[in-house]
Amino acid sequence: MRARLTVLVALVVAVTLLLPASAWSVGKILDSQAGLVDFDVRTESLPPSAEQRSLVERLGAQAIWNQYGTPSSLVKHGGYLATGVEGGTAIAAAKAWLAANRGIFRLDSTAGLELFNDSPLVHSEGHAISFRQTFGELEATDGGLVTVGLAPGEGGWNVASASSTVTGDETLTGSLRLGPEQAWLAAAASIGEPHSLVDIDKVNAVKAGAAGWDALHVARLDDVQRVRAVAFPTVRAGVVPAYETIVLNTDVAEPVAYRIFVDGRTGEVLARQSLVDNAHDGPSPTFSFEGILPPVDGGCDVRKGPYTVTADAHVRAIDVFANADSPLQDIVLRLYFGTTLVASADTFNTPERIRYSPASGVPPGDYFVEVCEFDDTANTPPLEPRTYRGTVTLDTSAPPAPYLARWKVFPANPPLHTLPADPWNNPSTDTRALWCWRATAAAADCNRVVGNLAARAPWDHDVKGNFPTGTTVGNNAVTAESWTDPFLPSPNQFRPTSPTRDYSFPWTNSWNTNDCNPGTPYGSAFVAGESFDVSAAVTNLFAMHNRMHDWSYFLGFNEDNWNGQASNFGLTEAFRENDPVVGNAQAGAALPPPLVYAAARDNANMITLPDGQSSITNMYFWQPLAGSFYAPCVDGDYDMGVIGHEYAHMIENRMIGKGVRRSGHHAGAMGESHSDLLSIEQLNESGFVPTSDENRWATGTYATGNKLRGIRNYAGNFPPSGAFPEPSVYPQIDPLNFSDFGYDVTGPQVHADGEIWTATNFSIRRALAAKYDAAFPESDTALQSRCADGLLPPESCPGNRRWIQLVLDSFLLMPTAPSMIDARNAILAADTLRFGGANQSELWLAFAQRGFG
Repeated sequence: MRARLTVLVALVVAVTLLLPASAWSVGKILDSQAGLVDFDVRTESLPPSAEQRSLVERLGAQAIWNQYGTPSSLVKHGGYLATGVEGGTAIAAAKAWLAANRGIFRLDSTAGLELFNDSPLVHSEGHAISFRQTFGELEATDGGLVTVGLAPGEGGWNVASASSTVTGDETLTGSLRLGPEQAWLAAAASIGEPHSLVDIDKVNAVKAGAAGWDALHVARLDDVQRVRAVAFPTVRAGVVPAYETIVLNTDVAEPVAYRIFVDGRTGEVLARQSLVDNAHDGPSPTFSFEGILPPVDGGCDVRKGPYTVTADAHVRAIDVFANADSPLQDIVLRLYFGTTLVASADTFNTPERIRYSPASGVPPGDYFVEVCEFDDTANTPPLEPRTYRGTVTLDTSAPPAPYLARWKVFPANPPLHTLPADPWNNPSTDTRALWCWRATAAAADCNRVVGNLAARAPWDHDVKGNFPTGTTVGNNAVTAESWTDPFLPSPNQFRPTSPTRDYSFPWTNSWNTNDCNPGTPYGSAFVAGESFDVSAAVTNLFAMHNRMHDWSYFLGFNEDNWNGQASNFGLTEAFRENDPVVGNAQAGAALPPPLVYAAARDNANMITLPDGQSSITNMYFWQPLAGSFYAPCVDGDYDMGVIGHEYAHMIENRMIGKGVRRSGHHAGAMGESHSDLLSIEQLNESGFVPTSDENRWATGTYATGNKLRGIRNYAGNFPPSGAFPEPSVYPQIDPLNFSDFGYDVTGPQVHADGEIWTATNFSIRRALAAKYDAAFPESDTALQSRCADGLLPPESCPGNRRWIQLVLDSFLLMPTAPSMIDARNAILAADTLRFGGANQSELWLAFAQRGFG
């Protein structure tokens, strides 16, 4: 018995452009979709030259070659392709290595390579640097990328790998002769959508959300059409000047959506890809088979089948599994398309697996499976028992988008008001960012990559069932609209859905532009799943709860320390899981007056329940209330300062309360302070604030309309003393110290008294930031972001990260009903445990300045 490995290489590229649909709106999940099969003229392959193979051999490397005759992957097992590569940055070093090894990639020069993306590897100093080929003003698409994996080493950078779809052709074959409109017409005609030039008007591409594209409005089509000039690499016909087009018609029973490449010289269609992802009622079809091997060496059982793939089944792969009943049996598994062998597998002993996934999809027809005993040189017959069994699965699942999952969100808040009072003039400019779970080839796809090890799986993934939920339900958070109850989940429990996992829903600033109008009669403006940007609101709240989960996880709010997750991945007893935070968006918004004004406006809350039970947080609409508080008409679901504050209540309650709730007035006051501090720190570390002219250290500037202090009497960054007060000038100082308990007109009150602890902690933050600023500058936004994402330990971060780490460490050291003195001692102890007492002097000075001895 021995091992041979049959390598099956397949690449399935999924491109999605369909907008996600709300569960209550007209966009429904389709059960099936009949359409044209994908098509590509590039069916040939170009072998590497002898010189290329020689260059690879000199590196001591191994290469897998792509259809362009360049390395699909290039590695040196057990070592580096190169060490000590010079370069001031990872990008420079990667470019230098490519220049030195350009012959392997059939390149005469690297001048045509432009930086496409720098992807730092999580929890590592490594980078994956990608470059894209350019040809004059045209960028390569559907090919033309090369990625170098490298990390810093002694005397330079160590290159570990390279992968590519680059072509050795470095000039265009001809020039564009068609205009973009003509190219789109050719693309549309190729799928049976005939139009003429008189049907086409150009529209503003920026407004159409299609930067870099020409946006077209075509008569009889409601959808915006798109087209752009590109360079299209081919195998033997050079690099073709072409147009990439998007042809959409979603106003029909069976939506039309194709990405089509058109030769810009002739109008010939070069490639076509369907953009419609289909949902199916059940799992992919699976068929069982069994048999018995002949009693001779190398014998094959009769072929099993046929397993029929139809043209409209959308099968992207065939998975075959076979397992012999004797564990030492050495079997060979083969898959046939008709009588043609298309894939085989033979590793060690049983079992064997095949995944057959051609790049253009599985061709329709009949497939057969054959199981044989390995024909060895010793003519050894098969072992008894000779029986085997297996399965064939026709994979009809939709391929994932390059970003895997994406959310369109306000990282901090929408644009702030431009007037200091009613009518406030809150702009309706959509400044949201695209947060993607995974980096993509197209920079425009994402503003921030949020994939991380704290979550382990994308935010919308059910880790127990191992499937994407397609909505605002995941392991860390469950979020829905809750219009009819101010505190608990209530109807309609609307959640937006997206079969493509692209949660980019419209935001129109509707509550503001409608001047807080609930409709006449009262409540008539609330249409389930549609009104007041509810899809965007639910999505935003869901993403922000996940952001707080991930940020705090790296600071210690994890499974062991009572965080909230549906699955704890086996790290705790089962009774401590099943508790993702429940977020109620626009809570109680449709309640009738006067109850709505008392219970469901101008506030937010968190109901922290013990570990193993989901805590519940509520976000409300804000509006002016006569004789009370005069807020702008805004939705609290977009104010991350407030959202983060409420989430942080679960953090401090559970960590200090050791899985339940901490208790006592001091603890309650510090709870309000800690919630402000954690929320503010997350925003500042991440570089999300300021968004305008607000004080970036204030909480709730969007919701309250107060850009200076937010929801508090004092902003945390106000110094303890300052200039002598002047008439009509607000004194931006915070003189509070430990002796000022009960200073507010209400007497002892947790929100007001908590500001004493906030001022104290800001003194600590300021002191540690100054102490470590020379080596770890607080102003280094890139460093701050890496620390916020948990990529670096606190000792490699600015002083503010060390401070917030001590704060969360102290939660675990405090008693469950701590006084502020207990909390002071816990922070001092945390510094001793973590940093060997390196910051005791700074800590004591800050405490003393605020009256803590």
